[in-house]
Amino acid sequence: MISILLVGDGPRDEATVPHLVQTIVSTPVQAEFRRWAHLHGSGKGYEKKLRFAVLQAKDAEAVGLVAVVDQDKAKHGQRLKALREARDADRIVHPPYPTALGEAIPHGEAWLLDDPYAIRQVLELEEDIPIPTVRRARVPKETLNELFRMSGHMPSPTYQMAATTCLS
Repeated sequence: MISILLVGDGPRDEATVPHLVQTIVSTPVQAEFRRWAHLHGSGKGYEKKLRFAVLQAKDAEAVGLVAVVDQDKAKHGQRLKALREARDADRIVHPPYPTALGEAIPHGEAWLLDDPYAIRQVLELEEDIPIPTVRRARVPKETLNELFRMSGHMPSPTYQMAATTCLS
């Protein structure tokens, strides 16, 4: 098992990203999660926060850092570019540290809409309830929240069940 520090927006990233990383590296992953918003003392902006996260990962003796952002309303690639520039600047001054960066377009949880079968199964939705694809959903995050409301289930703070079902 490898130990990583994961930095993301919130509980949905905490629930889904470790599964994705584990699938990609074909190795069990133990992820310690930090929210971008809670990287206090680092300053404003993804650049400063990433440099601070690298220091925290090293201090935690993690083998690497995985940092993810959502595009949301930012220009395509803008947030990822800022993260890359921060990583590159850090590597000029310090020995390179394994740092994987990712930007979800538009949101990390949008990929859940790619598996309508899993959504129906987890939320126990009737067959006649339409589940749009990611490309047809105007705002995927809101679409998922609406499907939760329609199901009568309270959304778990992490969408753990849906993430696990989609990945298996």
